[in-house]
Amino acid sequence: MQRKGEFSEAFVKLEKASKEPFDESVNFDLFPRLAILGFHMGNYNTYRDYMLRSKYALEILYGVIKCDTDPDEYHNAGFEEQYARGVAGLIRNRERIEGPMVEEMFYHMCAGTMWGVYKPPTDLDEFLDDDIVRLYREALSLGAKLIP
Repeated sequence: MQRKGEFSEAFVKLEKASKEPFDESVNFDLFPRLAILGFHMGNYNTYRDYMLRSKYALEILYGVIKCDTDPDEYHNAGFEEQYARGVAGLIRNRERIEGPMVEEMFYHMCAGTMWGVYKPPTDLDEFLDDDIVRLYREALSLGAKLIP
């Protein structure tokens, strides 16, 4: 479908699939594909949005960004309540991250990392072969064309 130039149709289907629960979390593997499709559709805001989601997902998966929450507290107060109270969030270099999509990515990614659903590769070869990493790099190279 994507190779035939039917980018819009492919985008709609993948975006719907990305929102389907995958082990109690969003299917973040589709974010770089959605960024690539957004680029090919000429929708550069969509491209940037999904690149940001992809970046956050990878940084959380590989431990660059930490999910700051208390698993024991989760049973008393879900992620939304913890986040709203300011007792949970995403942390980089010991500082809470603020900005677009942070809250969304916190909800999407932290449950999966907390409960061990997402398992990052354990060595460099696995990392380099990881589909989401490969697709992220492909999408990133497209974005270089946006810079004059």
